[in-house]
Amino acid sequence: MAEDSEALRARRLVLARRARFVAAALAGSGLTLGSPAAAKPEDGSGDDDAQALECGKDASERCSPQICLSDIDIEGELVAPPPKDPPPDKSKTAGPLAQAPPVVCLSIAPPSADLPRQHDGFYLRLSLMPTLVSGAFNAGSSSNHAGFGVGAGLAAGITLLPGGVVGLSLRGTHAPEATGNAPFARTTVAAGPMFVFYPDQRGGLFVGGAFEVSGTRVESKGSSTGLTGLGAALWLGYDLWINDDFSFGTALHADFAWARGESRSQTQRLFARNLALALSVAWH
Repeated sequence: MAEDSEALRARRLVLARRARFVAAALAGSGLTLGSPAAAKPEDGSGDDDAQALECGKDASERCSPQICLSDIDIEGELVAPPPKDPPPDKSKTAGPLAQAPPVVCLSIAPPSADLPRQHDGFYLRLSLMPTLVSGAFNAGSSSNHAGFGVGAGLAAGITLLPGGVVGLSLRGTHAPEATGNAPFARTTVAAGPMFVFYPDQRGGLFVGGAFEVSGTRVESKGSSTGLTGLGAALWLGYDLWINDDFSFGTALHADFAWARGESRSQTQRLFARNLALALSVAWH
């Protein structure tokens, strides 16, 4: 019994602190703070008439609504009590006694950083990207090239703002044969800071981008050249929820890279463009 009394006392202290917090927040709005017991007496007597007499003497004055706190925490948004049968209309007979204030009961729940099917918390995405590559490669003479390749990507970050993710991305693309003045293979690896934004935290539409440091290897006629430079990427996509945390997504990626390197005392330059359709799985 002593343990029960101690738990009941602790619960009452918690509810009292909540009541003071809500009363302070509503102090300037004209709302009054009541308790669930005051909102509806157990014996049901005098609830309408007594409250109306306290609110005002003139029938034209409307009483301020009362706010009561529920002792049940429900995770999520504020909830309203279940609807009840409307009370009989006393406005034609009771005069000012009919102006009883409405009672609104709120459930105070702690905020959550990992709500189901909402883009929040930690972010992780794995992608597979069929890719169309193109660009210009200058190794003594300029050569435009184009071809098909395959890419993969990894992105990780944290949600700092509602729907806004900041993190790092790593991406690789390999084109086994890009055709130009002479066929060659092109492999690019790029990494750097990235951002992703969901306009609707529970929706699937997202946009993103990255600024990258890139490294490219070009192989042609038995020789290879390494080039380094900078790059950037933009993407637009949509996610479909699989369960509370995982989603399957597709996105259109466009990225660019500018790189240069030395081979046989000759400066070589590369401007690369990639257009990819990314298929991904995300945990967010």
